[in-house]
Amino acid sequence: FNEGMHSHDYRELIIYVGGDVEYIVGDALFTPHPGCAVCVTPGVMHTARLRAPSVYDRYVLYFFPEFFEFEGRTVPFPEPAAGFLPPDARYIRMLSEAEAAVNSGAEHGGLLAEAHIITLFGLLASAEAPAVDAGALTGEPAEIKRYIDENYASIGSVSEVAAKFFYSREHLSRRFREHFNVTPSEYLLKRRISASLLLLENMSVADTCYAVGFGNQTSFIAAFRRVMGCLPSEYKKRPRRS
Repeated sequence: FNEGMHSHDYRELIIYVGGDVEYIVGDALFTPHPGCAVCVTPGVMHTARLRAPSVYDRYVLYFFPEFFEFEGRTVPFPEPAAGFLPPDARYIRMLSEAEAAVNSGAEHGGLLAEAHIITLFGLLASAEAPAVDAGALTGEPAEIKRYIDENYASIGSVSEVAAKFFYSREHLSRRFREHFNVTPSEYLLKRRISASLLLLENMSVADTCYAVGFGNQTSFIAAFRRVMGCLPSEYKKRPRRS
């Protein structure tokens, strides 16, 4: 498992089942127990990382809120302060039953699976237990990440970041990748693209490009297409998402 820090413009729900992993969501660090829910909202940089070789087992749902619009209602997405909800065996059971329904080959298997998923979100929305207190990222790699988060629009290059922390570029990249499964240059690029998504709602492509730290529109468009799979001008034309 080598997923790196990333974000997206849709919501993500992870129901943890097993494996020796920990989650990074923003600046929070969380070690889960089976049945824990990890709730990630759009634009938040996040990843999971293996703490030791193991089988990482989880259910992952990616969705926009309108998936749940039925009979004029919307099932709310849980948004605990730190993004983590305590374990509940029912979460795993609901998704296991949804998976079984899809794999059954039954004519109405997909509809039954959707009913289980809606039930799951009903449980999450009505959860009475408080959100789990997560720890905070610590150490120099975390400081480097926060520096990039706070200064992505003005950083000229990763060499500039390396000099700030008295490292060579190669040493910085190695240390950063060990903690976040992504190089600082890739993280900087993804952080800029993540910030651009919100700006594109009200700004031109050119203004957005310079606002998030790209030196020219050509590099911005190429990076945007690589991360998002479309041109920024095409992204601007998409319907607004809640």
